Amino acid sequence: MASTNWAIEPSYLDIMEAVVNRDDLQALGYADGKPLQARRPVEIFGSVAVVPVSGAMFRRANLMTDFCGATSTECLIKDLVDLGDNPQVSAMVLDFDTPGGDAAPMSEAAEYLRMIREETGKPIIGYVGDKACSAGYWLASQCDEIVISKTGFVGSIGVVLTYSATDDGSTKELVSANAKNKRLAPDDPDGEALYLNRINTVESVFIEEAATGRNMDPTALVEAGNFGAVVTGQAAIDANLADRLGTLKSLIDELNNGQPATTKTTKGGQSMTIKTRAELAEQNPELLAEIENAAVTQASARFESEHAEALETAKTEAAEAAQASERARVTKLLEADALGHNELITSTIKDGGDINALNAAVMAAESGKRKAVLEGASDDDANKVSPDSEDDTPAPKALTGAELLAEAKQLVKDEAAENREISLDDAISKVAARSKS
Repeated sequence: MASTNWAIEPSYLDIMEAVVNRDDLQALGYADGKPLQARRPVEIFGSVAVVPVSGAMFRRANLMTDFCGATSTECLIKDLVDLGDNPQVSAMVLDFDTPGGDAAPMSEAAEYLRMIREETGKPIIGYVGDKACSAGYWLASQCDEIVISKTGFVGSIGVVLTYSATDDGSTKELVSANAKNKRLAPDDPDGEALYLNRINTVESVFIEEAATGRNMDPTALVEAGNFGAVVTGQAAIDANLADRLGTLKSLIDELNNGQPATTKTTKGGQSMTIKTRAELAEQNPELLAEIENAAVTQASARFESEHAEALETAKTEAAEAAQASERARVTKLLEADALGHNELITSTIKDGGDINALNAAVMAAESGKRKAVLEGASDDDANKVSPDSEDDTPAPKALTGAELLAEAKQLVKDEAAENREISLDDAISKVAARSKS
């Protein structure tokens, strides 16, 4: 303990020192050499994983993590990596109840946390129901946001070195430059410069990374944290050290449903309480639309992620079915008898029409031709010879439209009997010409 740079709440370090100095395993929570209290496991509620970050924080699991109820940063990061790869988990909540711990592994742990956020795209929310102090706040500052309870507190920003000062085993401490309220200055100034240089270097990394995580100026972060003191609840939000009030249950419900908690408190301290969807629609329809759009997008993305292979197969099968249907339509149109109206086949294909549309267009075209011929045949003078004609041959009998059609039909039959083909339109034209001559 004396060789460690601590980023930890003062009272907890005193407790740890007292525990280390005892040799009664039963008092430390052991029976028959086995710990009575193990680290709380990761729990999953719906698609939200809750990861405990409790007790003092160390790099590796060891005897201290057992009997001090501490957290290993290596085990914590491993849990987060596993949850990031788990398709059933859409979001993670780090449940902080820690006074801080060993400063040495925190920069690396913070970098891993940021990397997991970026690579998985899953939100990682820090929840402070009790405290996230010192090294605990160092890690919490890397989350997408920090949700704090009304009685939760964060801060104690700074680094402390404890060292043996006398032969009787008592210790003294050195406190980093920007944490004057975190510890009292050592009584004996001898050797301060040697140790202060080391812990000030660690503190600068702490402040820089916490400020980056909270998108704050480093100087503003130090001032907001009251130079190493702790800041509680709404005061932490007002100081931009946390984002909003909430409870662990409301946070889990929010992340499962893709909707904000019932009560949202702003950094200005104003709150808006919504009990029903209708009230939200009346008070803030823009927010409701944003929430519902976000929920649909989140649900769609989750479904596509979970069923990517099935969706790809369905898309391929649908595309193949559509191509087969289109080939069948075009083939049927090309093989159709359009009575010489080939341009109608081309236009029907371009327009996306089917065989029924083509038949209707051909019938309309044929009807128009027939009507024109029959109307011409009904003219009183159409089949008569001029009165001034010197030809004594009797003028051919004028045919009515009905007679013209009847003779044309007979001509079609006669030609068919001789194994010759003639269309009804051509037959009508031929009969009309013959009657005129």
